[in-house]
Amino acid sequence: MTAREPAFPIREAAVRYWLAKATAASEPLLAHAGAAAHPGPVGTRTAVLEDTVLGGFMPCWPEDLGDSRVIHHLPDAGFFLALLERAYEPVLAKRPELRSLLYDGSRIEIAFTNDVLQAQLRGEWEPYSMIRHHALMLFHGLLWLDEPARGGWAALYQAVAGYTVSRPGGPPPPDRLAEVEAAAFADFERLAPRTSDPVEAADLLDDDRALAAVVEYQLLASTAVFLLWRDYQNQPEQRRLSWQHHELADGYGRPDYLTRRWAAILAPAVPDPVGGPR
Repeated sequence: MTAREPAFPIREAAVRYWLAKATAASEPLLAHAGAAAHPGPVGTRTAVLEDTVLGGFMPCWPEDLGDSRVIHHLPDAGFFLALLERAYEPVLAKRPELRSLLYDGSRIEIAFTNDVLQAQLRGEWEPYSMIRHHALMLFHGLLWLDEPARGGWAALYQAVAGYTVSRPGGPPPPDRLAEVEAAAFADFERLAPRTSDPVEAADLLDDDRALAAVVEYQLLASTAVFLLWRDYQNQPEQRRLSWQHHELADGYGRPDYLTRRWAAILAPAVPDPVGGPR
């Protein structure tokens, strides 16, 4: 790998720790998740990069095997982290102290721990939004980080959200988020072969035009996580657990999950949206 695309091996000892941590943290949530709950053991399997549909764009992903679940993962997350660094560059240029978060292991921990929760849920989401619905999974991965990483990522997500909202034109309205997702995932698949070769992968990270849809998706997905983090922080401490239960049991499965709060960030007069789980 080049200096622009640093290697970041995914260690099995760390994976076992993350799975155990997230399994324990998931239990009280699943007990209140109603019909969506599908608790069970979660294992891992190392995947070969060339066999994955999305290549280096996704370091791990869950699979429901019925009685058990497995999180497949790449042996190295270097490309994924370099991609995030590329997407967040406008923010990191102004907040350089946050850059180290990308390579201290905490973001890969989020990747695994949020998948542990997602693997133990099932339901009919039509369609499932990787920006809106999946934000709740990533929020919990953020919440389960130890300090100081949790505070650092909360600050980074807040800064990314601020940048995304303040750009000319701002973020797209809720009814256009599906277009952003579709464009990004089409490019994930189209560009995946370029992530298997270190030289091509490094060149891809410098290709603004090729990564435009992917970068936009990463910015919007991070903004959605911050909306949930902010709402959680705005709850009285004694109500935060019930807020989590409500989001998971009564909000997560709704087709319009997070759309109200997303729409509110488009209105400067409503800087701090509140309300129900939608």
